[in-house]
Amino acid sequence: MFFGLWPSPALAASLGALAVELSGRYGGRAVPPENLHLTLAFLGSVPTPRVNAAVAAAMRALRTRHGAGQELFRLEEIRYWEKAGIVYAAPGLASPRLTALVGALEEGLREADFLLEARNFVPHVTLVRKADSASVDAVLPREACTDWPQNEIILVRSTQGPRTSVYTPLARIPI
Repeated sequence: MFFGLWPSPALAASLGALAVELSGRYGGRAVPPENLHLTLAFLGSVPTPRVNAAVAAAMRALRTRHGAGQELFRLEEIRYWEKAGIVYAAPGLASPRLTALVGALEEGLREADFLLEARNFVPHVTLVRKADSASVDAVLPREACTDWPQNEIILVRSTQGPRTSVYTPLARIPI
């Protein structure tokens, strides 16, 4: 289970087409458009009775509009992470608003006794998994830099489907 930001359907289609193009160039498996997202906090396996606690913790934590009016994030680059074998889109730097939002979300979840990964938040959108090339020289579509909805986060349950993960939205939380 995780909290994330999802692109608009039009942007997901555009990034999905880019992911297919990149997988053709660099090998690996393109992430389907419906699975493209930016993870904010990964909860791991959460029993069904604790889902409401996760939603309540996020709502409490995000009650304050952290940097409202400021841009949440903007994708600017396509990169390759060799250790994980992924090609991903990322902002040049995380915005102060995004950093504050993730910090508040993580703090609220920890206060509600959720165990989170102990690593630094690195904003990114995975486009290709199991890529085998380190020289990525692609350009993001212009709309990828500006068209991300910035008004809600979504709590999602991930299950393994026959070919890829299946994401089921459980709650939408305004930010």
